Amino acid sequence: MSKQEDGSWRYGVKLSELDEENKASYFQMLYDRDHSLAKQMGKSVSIFEDVFLNIHRRAERGTQSRRALPRVDLGLELPTVTGGKVRVVDCNYEFARLEAVDAILLPYEQVKAPGGVMICRQAEGKAGLYQIENWQELLFNGVFDTLFAQAGYALPEEKEPAPAKS
Repeated sequence: MSKQEDGSWRYGVKLSELDEENKASYFQMLYDRDHSLAKQMGKSVSIFEDVFLNIHRRAERGTQSRRALPRVDLGLELPTVTGGKVRVVDCNYEFARLEAVDAILLPYEQVKAPGGVMICRQAEGKAGLYQIENWQELLFNGVFDTLFAQAGYALPEEKEPAPAKS
């Protein structure tokens, strides 16, 4: 943590190990970028009102982040369920840009990824851009991790800390 010249604070975090429950919360903060914690609290708000508001926000359905996720360049050729091949040019979990390799692109494609099938529906008015309908399932089953590793985006291995000098 460090204080900037303009008076704001900058924070950094290093995760060493994550259980499944905390992993889901971490992925929500990292990829949705809309955490479930209070964003602002007035001085007159009691803990009961805060809990009620928190429960109410969590109960709302259909609320999704409007923030665009970063695109990852892949350039991978993958087979489709129908026997054709497509090139996944880039991906940002929710959307993928596809190019035909040996067949024409259909409005609905099922792309075989390592460990799962990406169910893709063509986005309106955007040639080659497909919405990945089952992106959350693929994310939490590790399919994107495998796909990105196949494209050379593997996360670095954790190094053991150096022994303390005595």
